[in-house]
Amino acid sequence: MTEEHAQQPEQSPPHPYDALLEEHKLLLSNIGGIQHWCSQRDELGDPNFGELATRVAHLREQLVAHFDEEERDGYLSSALEVAPRFC
Repeated sequence: MTEEHAQQPEQSPPHPYDALLEEHKLLLSNIGGIQHWCSQRDELGDPNFGELATRVAHLREQLVAHFDEEERDGYLSSALEVAPRFC
């Protein structure tokens, strides 16, 4: 059998929680970035509070969007179908 006719393994459909997990990874990465920035400022001195405010404001926007999506039957809608008691 040639490579052209070799069966390709079937790809499973994306899991309903993949988007949620990716979103959590992004949020944790951004939180880690703020923590790292703060620790560098502790070592180097002269904190730039304007830059910190910008970073925190960006994280806040991401958190608002994230929780808005969760609350309007977004990421967790399939989980709530299985376990509606968590509504």
